[in-house]
Amino acid sequence: TAARIAAGWLADRAGLRSKVLPFLALATAAMIAFLALVTAATPTVLLVAVVVGLGLVIASWNGILLAQVTEAAPADRIAEANSVASVGTFAGFAIGPILFAEIAAASGTFTTPLLFLAACALCSVIPQLFGGPSPSAAQSAGPSQPASSRSASSSGASGKPAPKASSMASSASDAGPDAGT
Repeated sequence: TAARIAAGWLADRAGLRSKVLPFLALATAAMIAFLALVTAATPTVLLVAVVVGLGLVIASWNGILLAQVTEAAPADRIAEANSVASVGTFAGFAIGPILFAEIAAASGTFTTPLLFLAACALCSVIPQLFGGPSPSAAQSAGPSQPASSRSASSSGASGKPAPKASSMASSASDAGPDAGT
């Protein structure tokens, strides 16, 4: 979506990646808390604006998370780190609706599960603001450079040095459009 592209672009600007993800979590928490407190007197325009904003924010965080995980992981464990992050994310997608329904059924209202979701979004900010993992200078060539441009000592599963991104791009373009057909 356009929101995911815009958030990724903003996160890739120098020094902003570590700030965009917590901002998205705080915005998510605020908008979900607002939805928990909606009444019949809430103006429709405000409700629509919050729902659209929430949709844009929720659609924006995943790529930034995976980029931060990639940068924080040791070069030889990037795939493992991203796998753990993805499993956690998709487990939340699977368990979240069930948990929401159970909390709503137990409380007899949508307010309680919505406030629980807002609290979860707030809790996700804690590691980002207070010492969450961050790449060291030895692990990362810079905040906006891909993992493939890390030091030449990075190796793939075969133990051989990983190819540079630029060499992969040039070999693909040199092959021509009919290569491999």
